[in-house]
Amino acid sequence: MAPLKNFQYEIFLSYGWAANRSAKEGARGWVAQLHELISQRLKSNYFEPRIYFDQTASRVGPVPDDLWSALENSALLVFVVSPSSYRSESWCQQEVVRFWDRARPLVSPPILLAPENRILKVVQSPVLDRPLREPLPLRDLRTFDLYETIQAGPREDY
Repeated sequence: MAPLKNFQYEIFLSYGWAANRSAKEGARGWVAQLHELISQRLKSNYFEPRIYFDQTASRVGPVPDDLWSALENSALLVFVVSPSSYRSESWCQQEVVRFWDRARPLVSPPILLAPENRILKVVQSPVLDRPLREPLPLRDLRTFDLYETIQAGPREDY
């Protein structure tokens, strides 16, 4: 399988983190493990994937234009569920809606692989009131519970 040449990235990792933790703790550390796992598996079986994985943005204020560009030029969105990604001010909330609304089609006609078929919901940490706070595009998607597969870091706070 060859990479998707019409896209800058095969995968965009969307995740949130609480407070200002180091890249090896909490959701940031867990998502770094997930990134490595995805990269290794795809590289050993198919190809080396281009994955957008931002570890440096401040995550406060408006979403930077380069992040929007990366999102809109990604074939798949992997939305990592954690309490931090479900905060109302989280960029994750905006990212999933923007991908749903603006994702470029993979094929023609786009109905064959609509944006909702290109969003994967991965649970890093269960969110108790998730159905009440979940962005509309995520509500009916199949969920992949990986919090038992990849060791979770310290609990993320709301």
